[in-house]
Amino acid sequence: EAYEARELFGGAIVLEAPGRLRDLALVRPVPDNQEVLADPDADQCLVVEILEYQPGLEQHACPSEFFFRDLASVNEALEVSIGEQRALDQQEVPHVPPECQCSVTTGMQRVVKHREQDAEGNRVAVVLANIRIPQKSTDILISLSSPVAISADSSSACLG
Repeated sequence: EAYEARELFGGAIVLEAPGRLRDLALVRPVPDNQEVLADPDADQCLVVEILEYQPGLEQHACPSEFFFRDLASVNEALEVSIGEQRALDQQEVPHVPPECQCSVTTGMQRVVKHREQDAEGNRVAVVLANIRIPQKSTDILISLSSPVAISADSSSACLG
């Protein structure tokens, strides 16, 4: 799969992402603190979000778990399960300053898409990485959502 360098937030961040992902801001409003790339054919979504630094997580071994659970709450997930959660070492994120704390959490969320009236919901695999930048009072979240099981009543079932 071909990857492309994407300038996000006016060039403040450069991200290598699959070329098949399209900028969702071209088709619908996206908050200023987010960049959203999506592949409508695969129903995948990659979100980069800049947040105000979340205090109280400094001693947490894996802050990304907090943000994973927060995302599940925002998504009104019907079910949440955590798979792997771990800190990332400097070799895994070589372009991130060493004073930043980086972690990743993977898991599943069962969610109803776009407030549809689908009682079952879709099972979605979520990978969420967190880069904590205390010097800038910033948390950066990078999440990738990929459907695993689509409810027959979901609009995603039309994608095929």
